[in-house]
Amino acid sequence: MLTDGGSGRIFGMAHFRHELTAQFADGGHLGYCVRPSERRRGYGTKILALCLDKCREYGLDKALICCADDNEASRRIILANGGAYERTEPEGDHGMERYVIIL
Repeated sequence: MLTDGGSGRIFGMAHFRHELTAQFADGGHLGYCVRPSERRRGYGTKILALCLDKCREYGLDKALICCADDNEASRRIILANGGAYERTEPEGDHGMERYVIIL
């Protein structure tokens, strides 16, 4: 969770899955979100960077991160943190892009 430190206002959150079970194999190691009123301020990039640090602490050598193919903001966050495009897989009425970040 990323807060402003003073008031405790939450700017964004992340989910870290240090082990990919069958349930999360298609979703990746990390998921994150930023409060809509706080978007476009760099918080998503910071949240993902902090999560990648946590991945390193757990001994992972790479992280899988996925985003919908129409989610330009998430794609930019992933790329800003060193994401390398792997492939796009169909999911419902859109595609799910898979990226790998070498740690």
